[in-house]
Amino acid sequence: MNEDGVTNGTATKYVNINISRFKKDDNGKADLAGASGHEGTHVKDDNSEALKLKGLTSFQVDAAVASGKVMIKPITEVNAYRVSSYIAEAMHRNDNVENVSVNGSKIWDKGWKAADEETKRNSGIRGVLESPRGTYKYKFTGGKNDSIDDPKLWQPAKAIFW
Repeated sequence: MNEDGVTNGTATKYVNINISRFKKDDNGKADLAGASGHEGTHVKDDNSEALKLKGLTSFQVDAAVASGKVMIKPITEVNAYRVSSYIAEAMHRNDNVENVSVNGSKIWDKGWKAADEETKRNSGIRGVLESPRGTYKYKFTGGKNDSIDDPKLWQPAKAIFW
C-alpha cells in the first residue's frame, strides 16, 4: 500500500529453497524442479492477486477477502501441488520412480490410467492438504464429485490447543 492507504498492485514474495537438501542425482534434480515449480506457482498466484487489488483501500481489500474475491491459502496450495504433480509426471516418465507422495498421499503415480489421472491427482492433493501429519490440516467440506478448486469448500481444520 502507498502512503494514502491504496494498494499499488504489486506483491513481494521471497522464496527460499535450500538446495543442499536435494540429492545430486537425477531424482534429487527432479525433486528440486518440483519444489521450484511449486513455489513459483505461489509467486504467480500472489502477483495475480495483487493486481486484482490494485487501487483498493485497506477497507476494500478486507471486504474483498471477506467476500471470497481473494484467493485463499488452500487454493494456492491446490494450484502448487497440481504443478508439482505435473512436473513429477514429466521428470519421471522414463525412469524407475513409480510415484510421488506428500504426507502419505500420492500426487502422481506412473500407473494411473489416463481416464482416472485427474481424479486421482485431485484426491492426492486433497489428501496432502487434509493430512493430520502435514502442516496444512485443512478440511474439504465438499463431496466426492465436488471440485477441490472451489474455495467455498475449504475450511481450516479445528484448532489444536497444546
